[in-house]
Amino acid sequence: MKDFMELLTLYREPSMVGKGLMEAVITGRDFVRALLGEVLDEEDIAYTRRFDGVLEAVASGKDRLSEIAAHLHSRGLTPSPSTSHVMKYVNALLKAGLLERVEIWGKRRGSRYRHVSPLTDLIYWLNAKYGFFDIPLTMEFLQKAVKQRIPTLVERFVEALLAEVYGLKPVKILNPEIDVALIRFKKIYLVAEVKWKGRVKKEDVRKAESKLSAYPDARKVLVVPDKASTPETWLEVMDITDMVKLAKDGRKRLVGE
Repeated sequence: MKDFMELLTLYREPSMVGKGLMEAVITGRDFVRALLGEVLDEEDIAYTRRFDGVLEAVASGKDRLSEIAAHLHSRGLTPSPSTSHVMKYVNALLKAGLLERVEIWGKRRGSRYRHVSPLTDLIYWLNAKYGFFDIPLTMEFLQKAVKQRIPTLVERFVEALLAEVYGLKPVKILNPEIDVALIRFKKIYLVAEVKWKGRVKKEDVRKAESKLSAYPDARKVLVVPDKASTPETWLEVMDITDMVKLAKDGRKRLVGE
């Protein structure tokens, strides 16, 4: 079931449905480059390496405009690290639906950028860390590398599912950093920590309790692969089975079944 949940994160990209994890990664390398070219052609924007640079920066965690600008400059793609050199590329990727802007909770004008598609996130993360576009990687090495990124993709999947089912808006809480934070009517409605590992320990649960207790009026959720093997907690615990049921129930409500 854990492997199934990990596959579901990539199945948000319809063209990947039915593929195994590594098959999706291998075919995804060519797919995301072709997708970027097609989208930018449709937007009547000339394709340049700067778009690749922006997507790579965001996937590698450089999610502020200043960090993106510094990344492109370090690669020799812009004449200086000024944000003015990258703004039009970021805006084009936002318009094309390849990037999204997430509000920083508690800051009037603060925001972070991230990939919309988990597949483009994964492929550009692999390229940023290991040169995936240009360097041949053994299947064994690639499998280990992909497993490093999966927890982040699962977090995004959980956030998207809970937001859609409950009609909430994702925001980013930075201090302390919360995996999932969703608002309704400008108030924090739900906060969640995602512990995506083989065995969730007591210390993992206590850390989650400590973080989420800062939001007494919010619904507090701990997401794990299997709640039967999770240490006892006062948090609401959801696992893969709950996620699947939630998705099915949400679909029924949407289509009026």
